This record gives sequence, C-alpha cells and structure tokens, in this order.
Amino acid sequence: MKRWLAILLFAAVTLASLYLCRDLADLGIPPEHRSRLSYVLKGRSPTVSKLGDPSWSEYGKKSLNSRNPWDMTVFDNKVFLGGGDYDKNTGPVTVWFYDLVTEEWKSSGKVNDEAVMRFVELDGRLVILGADPKADWEYGSLYTFIDGKWETSRKVPYGVHMFDCVQFDGRTFYGIGTSEGDQSPVQVTSDGVNFSGVDFLTDGVSILKNDTNTFTRCYSFFVNGDTLYAFCYRRNTDSIDISFYRFDGTAFQLVSASSELQIRSSVISRQHLFNAWECLDGKAYFSVGKLYATSDFTSAELLPTPDGSDVQDLFVFNGELLILTSLKLEDGTYKNSIKTYTEDSGWGELCSFEHGQSAMSFAYSNSSFYVGLGRRVTDTPTENDPLNGTILKLSYTD
Repeated sequence: MKRWLAILLFAAVTLASLYLCRDLADLGIPPEHRSRLSYVLKGRSPTVSKLGDPSWSEYGKKSLNSRNPWDMTVFDNKVFLGGGDYDKNTGPVTVWFYDLVTEEWKSSGKVNDEAVMRFVELDGRLVILGADPKADWEYGSLYTFIDGKWETSRKVPYGVHMFDCVQFDGRTFYGIGTSEGDQSPVQVTSDGVNFSGVDFLTDGVSILKNDTNTFTRCYSFFVNGDTLYAFCYRRNTDSIDISFYRFDGTAFQLVSASSELQIRSSVISRQHLFNAWECLDGKAYFSVGKLYATSDFTSAELLPTPDGSDVQDLFVFNGELLILTSLKLEDGTYKNSIKTYTEDSGWGELCSFEHGQSAMSFAYSNSSFYVGLGRRVTDTPTENDPLNGTILKLSYTD
C-alpha cells in the first residue's frame, strides 16, 4: 500500500510541476517571450474544423474572386471578413462576421462598394476603407461599424480606391488610388472635414507634374519610430515604379527606388497582398508574394521561406511576427502554414495543413486561428475553386 501511495504522490507532484511549467512558462524563457505563440503553442497540434463559406450564398459558382476573404480581423468578439471584387464590380458587398460567442455566421449588412479589401481601427472603431464605391468618384468612402451597422462617410477627395490610412502627428493620412496622374495619392486631414493633397518629390521635383505619369497609388503606410513612410506604385507610359517615400512634415521625399521593389505588375494585381505589412522592432515587413524587410527604407531584404512557399498574410501578435504561407503541391493542392519570424531566431512554424485551396488571410483570438481560403486573381480556374471562400478554424483549446 505504501508503495502505491508513493507512486501516486510522485505522479501528482510530477503533473503539478508540468502544469506550472506550462502555465508559468519555463524559467529559462525571458519574461517578454512568455506570451509569444511560438512558445505557448510549441509542440501542440490544432484541431482543424470547417466553419463554412458565408459568401457562397451571395456569389455561388460565379464571381470566384468575389468569394475571396481579402482581409480578416477580430473586433468585439467577432471575426469580420472582406469580400467582393473591385475589378469585376460585384458590389454592394455583404460584410459577414463569425460571432465568437454564439459560434455562428451573421451579416452585419451591406456596404455600397465593389469590394471590402481592408479593415482598420480608427479611434476605437472598426472601419472599412472603400475599395471602389458604387457612387461618383469625387470622394472616397469610409464605412464605420456603429451600433451594429455600417455608417457611410464620403469626404476624402479623389479617393476612388482607398488602400490604407494611418494617424500620425495629430493628422490622419489616407493612401488612395487616383484616376489622374497629377493627383496626389495621399490626402491628409487634422479635423476629418478639411483635406489636402500631399506632394511627392524626387530630387525636389514633383512626380505628380510629370507628363508621363498616368496614375499613382499609395498602397500602405509604415510608421517606423517617429518617421512616416509611404509605399507607392506609379505607372508611367513605359514603366512601373515601386518606391518608398519619407514624410518630411510637408511633402513625401523619395527614399529609394530599389531594384528589389521593382515587382512585376502581375504580382501587384494580387490585390489582397496589400494588406500584408507590419512594423516590429525598428523594421518594416511586407509581402508582395515573398517576405521583405527593411530598416532604413533605402533597400529591401528578401527573407525567403524555408520551404519556398508564398507569403499570403502577416500580423504582429505579442511582439512576434506571424506569417500565413501557402505552397502549391504537385497534385494541385496546397500546404498552408502559419509561421513565425524573429530577427534573432529566424523562421519557425506553428502548424500546417493541406487543403485543396490556398490560404489567403488569417486572424487570431482565444487560442484559435481563423484562416480564409481564396485564389489569386491571376490564377486560372481549377476544380478546387468551389472551395474558394471557405473559412477554417485551427483551435488549440483542449
């Protein structure tokens, strides 16, 4: 009897020790790392379940790209999905969300736009930047989620396409796509009512007054330290230019036109990739199919994935860069993975799963990843296209 009591006591102490190590973190792990998913989820395999395809009821077999979950975000215990296609003009768009409390899909209503490409938070509210309003092109559209519905505001001049916005130095900057070469791709306001365009200069000369400039787009902003940068795409009559510009308080000055950034226009047409950028520890990370990093914005370093997969989406969580990748296999299916990257440790992988369709966007909440499956706009139709728009849940809850 005493022997069995000793064995049970030893087992209880061992289990308690393991429990404490798991919940309080290994003492060898620095405190600032104990909430990082690469440590918390290390060695664990998620349960993968299908949550459905909410956009199927609206688009069905037609308009394949309209079922793409261009962007996903968690807000107020809801996982919101982007959708629509601003190239094929399939709006208005129903904005679906997965209720994390009731665990069911619900509609938050429609927005009068061709697509929902980008969610942002402004002043504590969830906002959709209008990709292509089903209205006149004089102003861009913002849709703010207030009291369970989307309120429309149309004040940003020339905002035919709204790609990004950022609050910086007491002002709000909007990155837009203009229809004319002499219009600024950035509109700025300090009061939300009065707007002005910001000039873009190369060697002191405005690129907006160049006769060969057909249009300019600002796809994203980076706030690195106390400096604001703009990532811009400019099409000329005989070339495409992709460059970083630095805001000097008055205008955006050219920083680089690095050869690493002269990406093919076919890659640029992969619309969802303009959601994939983050700043962390003094570096900016962004994807145009592959992961790039820059600290001084004069050049960009390619950070190839270990398995050669494409980078589809990324975000920062608890000081760690999380990256969604997909690798097309020989049989036409995909190996989709959620990876991590840190400057000191390089690449890591949290989990992977094979599926008939490529991963496109993802979000995280309460020990679960939510992954949206979609297709690149340059892909040719395949037998797996009916899976387009499927949302998966990768749960680490016991």
